[in-house]
This record gives sequence, structure tokens and C-alpha cells, in this order.
Amino acid sequence: MAKAPKMTLPAADFAPTLEAGKLKAVTSVATGKDSEYMIPVGQLRVLPGFNVRVRETNDYRAHLEGLKQSIRENGFYANKPLAGFIGKEDDEDVIYVTDGHTRLEAVQEINDEDVDGKESVESLPVILKPAGSNIADLTIALVQDNNGRPLTPYEMGIVVKRLAGMTDAEGNALYTKGDIARKLSVTERYIDDLNVLVDAPAKVRTAVLEGSVSSTLAIQELRRNPKKAEERLTKAVEKAKAEGKKKA
Repeated sequence: MAKAPKMTLPAADFAPTLEAGKLKAVTSVATGKDSEYMIPVGQLRVLPGFNVRVRETNDYRAHLEGLKQSIRENGFYANKPLAGFIGKEDDEDVIYVTDGHTRLEAVQEINDEDVDGKESVESLPVILKPAGSNIADLTIALVQDNNGRPLTPYEMGIVVKRLAGMTDAEGNALYTKGDIARKLSVTERYIDDLNVLVDAPAKVRTAVLEGSVSSTLAIQELRRNPKKAEERLTKAVEKAKAEGKKKA
């Protein structure tokens, strides 16, 4: 199997305490009505560790460049707003992006690359989440609100792991496997498959994330024989390359 790239994989045990901020943090910097606002790009924050996208892949980079080209040629589509949550960071009210991280990154790169100011995007449409939203609600929304580029099975598996690890004040699990399946609109069997994939050996995960092995094939081999899955998949990748194919 190919040497693993230096990927920064999203943590599966991410469940911080999220404190709600105040609406005035938005109204002082934004224009809009109801729950949608045009917010200056510089006022948008990313909650560290929240995004489950695996960004250091060729597929992700190609998608990001495609978004940048589209935004440059057609502008940012106002009918596809970002989602945001007013939270607190060091006693300051801030606006965290909870959906649309890749589109925000595309805009930020355009603004960084635009030396003459002709292509800069100053503000973005953002729909605000209810003030009562918690980290579990926002985590579920990573799957349910995604109407652009769907999460990969591995990224969705990270969401599953996070939800499964969340507890209440007494330390009791917030969600059973059945609860998670219902909230994500998938089967319990698929939840099991995603857990198998996330828990796979590093080389198997890397092969899947690089695109040389499909998640379906990886899960199949891991279920068939966990101890020999890595070896069998390595041989399958080598055979595919010898035949001029990109994927086993």
C-alpha cells in the first residue's frame, strides 16, 4: 500500500462544552432579517476541531479549487448560505461556522490571493442556528444539513463516534446506536460498518482516504478477516496499479 501522506484526521472524541453568545454580536456587524444575515468574512470563525472533513487529500483539494473557480466566475450563491452559531470565545461573542467550512475556506483563499481587490468577497450569507443548540445538535447537522458535497463514509464515521461518546451530566450515554441511526437517517448495520472503517488500521484508512481502495471494499475485507485485511488490500492495490488502474 502506498506510503501514508501526512494527514490530520478529525478526532473521534470531540465533544466540547459550547456556550451561546448574544444576537447583538451579529447585529452589530451584519445586515439581514429573521435568522439569515450577511456577515463580513473576517467575522466568521471556525470552531477548532469541529469540522470532520479530511482536508489533506487530492480529492478535497480538487473540490476546493473547483469551488474557487465557480465563485470567481459566478459569485457566491446566495441561495446556499452557510450555517452559523453565536458562541463565546474568551468572553467574546463570536460567530462559528457549523456548515459550509469548505466554501468559507474557498472564499478565504480567494481573498488572500486577490492582490488588487477585484475578486474579494466581503460578506457571506449565514443562517443562524437557534441559541438553544448544543454540540450534539450541531454534530448531527454536519450530516443532515449537508446538501453540497456529502461527507465521505470515513467522515460520517467520525460523526458517529462523536455522538456515541457524548454523555449527560451523570455520565450516561446520550444516544444508543439506534438513536444515532435514526438521527442520521441510516441503518444500524451501516453504523456498524462506519465504526469498522474508522477503527481500521492506519494504512487501510489512508488507502481509503487516498482513493486507492473504496470504503465498501475496505469494510468488506475488514469484516471478512480483520487480521489479514491490510495484507489483502495491499495486494489488491498493487495489482490495480500494475493493470493501470487507480483503484483496487
